[in-house]
Amino acid sequence: GEAIGDPDPRGERIVDDSYYVLFNAHHEGLRFVLPKENWGKEWTMVLNTAATRAEEEQESHKAGEEVGVEARSLKVLRRVT
Repeated sequence: GEAIGDPDPRGERIVDDSYYVLFNAHHEGLRFVLPKENWGKEWTMVLNTAATRAEEEQESHKAGEEVGVEARSLKVLRRVT
């Protein structure tokens, strides 16, 4: 998102949403720690391949928080702030 260093063809700054992908190929669930606040203070779930209900994808997480990822699945988080 905001960390894109190269300008577009017109020389203008490129800005987009920032995402964080948590990928677990292991046969057991794993816990990941989100990056510090300088990368984003809050993250919201946009995709969880292990979710069984739509409301499970609405969870949000703070910087530095641990996030569990089920076995053989992934979560995509979008930076909110």
